[in-house]
Amino acid sequence: MPTIGRQPILPTRQRPLRPIVKAKLEADAQVEVWQMAIAVSDGKIPSSSIVAEAVNLYLADDETQLNPFTEGEVCQIVVRGNNKLKGLGGSWCIVEEAKDGSCIVNTWNNQLSVPNDNLKSRNFNDEEYRAIEEVGVRMTTLHQTGKLDAAALWVLNGLAKLDKPELSPLEEKLLQVLEDFYIFHDGD
Repeated sequence: MPTIGRQPILPTRQRPLRPIVKAKLEADAQVEVWQMAIAVSDGKIPSSSIVAEAVNLYLADDETQLNPFTEGEVCQIVVRGNNKLKGLGGSWCIVEEAKDGSCIVNTWNNQLSVPNDNLKSRNFNDEEYRAIEEVGVRMTTLHQTGKLDAAALWVLNGLAKLDKPELSPLEEKLLQVLEDFYIFHDGD
């Protein structure tokens, strides 16, 4: 690796290298990811989280990586070293488009590009998929009113982290109360 008269920037601790080792990258890819992480950290030794983001970017750009996810699949977002996904950990989403190394996914209030490493399949059958999709449509309809207060957003963010495709009676009642308030009675 040419350094143009400068010493290469090497890690001083093991922790920043863990995301590279975990990704099981080839030697050339390891060097490339390390250089990407150094660039992001303005020429300084990068933190573990910056290296993890560089690994995710590298893997997302890797054209040879097969995508295990399919269009319409229900997945769970896993933050795992991706600071851009903070606050979304555990949230379910539906894959709209499976690309090389990443997926375009729809959540109840957003559309995002998520690296494959940050998705976990929920393995829902067709009936379960329809149930969670219906909940998502109802949540999106509420979001699109543009009138939601902090309490409503809190409830919807909680429903976004369901670990099952159907609502409990209490969850259903909470969603109905929000629909009654914001959609059917105009929430003003």
